Amino acid sequence: MKKVLSLIIALTLLLSAMAAASCGETTGPAETTPAPAADSNPVSGQTTEAPDDGMVKNNVPDDLKFPGQTVRFMYWNDVERPEFFVENESGEPVNDAIYTRNIHVEEQLGIKLDWIGTPGNYGNQAAFVTTAQNNINAGGTDTYDFFCGYSMTAPTLAVKGLTKALGEYPIIDLELPWWPESLVSKATINGKTFFVSGDISTNVLYMMYGVFFNKSVYENVHRGKENIYEVVKNKEWTIDKLVELSEGVYEDLNNNNVSDYGDRFGFQSIDLHFDAFYIGAGLTNIVIDEAGNLVISPDFEGETAIDLAEKVCNFLFKSGNAYGSGTTSKDSSAAAFSRGEALFAMDRVYIASGTLKNSDVEYGLIPVPMYNTDQENYVSCMAFPFTFYSMSTATTQGEAAAATLEDMAYESYMLISPALFDQSMKSRYSSEANDAQMYDLIHDTICFELGRIFTTELDNLSYSVWRNCIKSNQGSHWKTLASMNAKKINKLLEGPNAVFNP
Repeated sequence: MKKVLSLIIALTLLLSAMAAASCGETTGPAETTPAPAADSNPVSGQTTEAPDDGMVKNNVPDDLKFPGQTVRFMYWNDVERPEFFVENESGEPVNDAIYTRNIHVEEQLGIKLDWIGTPGNYGNQAAFVTTAQNNINAGGTDTYDFFCGYSMTAPTLAVKGLTKALGEYPIIDLELPWWPESLVSKATINGKTFFVSGDISTNVLYMMYGVFFNKSVYENVHRGKENIYEVVKNKEWTIDKLVELSEGVYEDLNNNNVSDYGDRFGFQSIDLHFDAFYIGAGLTNIVIDEAGNLVISPDFEGETAIDLAEKVCNFLFKSGNAYGSGTTSKDSSAAAFSRGEALFAMDRVYIASGTLKNSDVEYGLIPVPMYNTDQENYVSCMAFPFTFYSMSTATTQGEAAAATLEDMAYESYMLISPALFDQSMKSRYSSEANDAQMYDLIHDTICFELGRIFTTELDNLSYSVWRNCIKSNQGSHWKTLASMNAKKINKLLEGPNAVFNP
């Protein structure tokens, strides 16, 4: 039923779009992108009544009230995109949807939402966890009900015993569509779910990975060849196809007789984004075994990963058709793409509302390529800067807190996601129906991979081994690198396993 609900909502959004015409994740700083410009299409005043067809319903009873109670959230205030609250309506759809969401929740439950910010991005994870720990230890009337943190933080809070299993509260119904099945199925280990995300986090939609392509360059270079959208729809969009279509694009734009940044390439990306190749190939880092333990995935040392690593490195550093030496602080692939210096660029979808907002490039968006045509479907990697919501063990009002979380997720599903996904992404930043379909495809294939969820507990080895292998052009050594780190990772998994499978 849940898949049917999601399909109906996706179809509704798509029809709406046609009618109107899925970071601090490295050892360095996160890439930042300017916020979207204001839009004159506010959503304040929208209602969130369930449709008469009964397909979407909120489990929070209309008469459930907690008058005079304040629900307190500790949130990471260095979040990359607005998510938690805004002071006023501005006329920009997502801003006003957040504003309206919070008012609706307060009115529905008779409560007050209190947001207390503290730094918590990649570089501030430890400080965020310490602040949470100190708050719990202090007790009293100022304890937080929720910790809303950077995705890497929530598992650490759980492992340290600072958060509650949400299954204690039946009003939080993880079968409903605002809690993505792709996340719930991974975050629920041996029946315990300590953190959730989904429509409640705007950054889930902002941080999906995709591949942008320059429509005019594609037409000029590949005139008469297959339509790229049909390639995707026919599930022929693979690493090999990306390599093939990137040929014949290179041009020495800066006229220095050197293949370097500033020239036009078939493909550009930076080290920050190399993880998306691994996840996009359908590979995993961590899985759950029959005993309910987190263990290293067979994919990690498997033949597909070995072949993929060498193939990607050859493409990026030896083919002459790609540029992969950029970093978060130098040689931005997003900026290069915005200037027309790449046919393809792999990045988070939010650059459509940031770096590409004022670009003259007519572009489209397609998924990260599959490993080969035998792969069942595309897989959209999630970048790390989204929010997990966890309930503090120190909350003294669990029922009110649980009802608030469920109602916030529902209101986000009804208000914020349509404003962001449909108005701001599929309609505002795409030029045709095919692009809207691609956004849907990327969204519907989001992957919340266990190794990425627990990466801080794994000393970041669950992504950094791959990323650094590609960055240093060591693809031919992946088997050795994977084997060297597999034992370390399994040892580090003892901590999470002690909590989730004692």
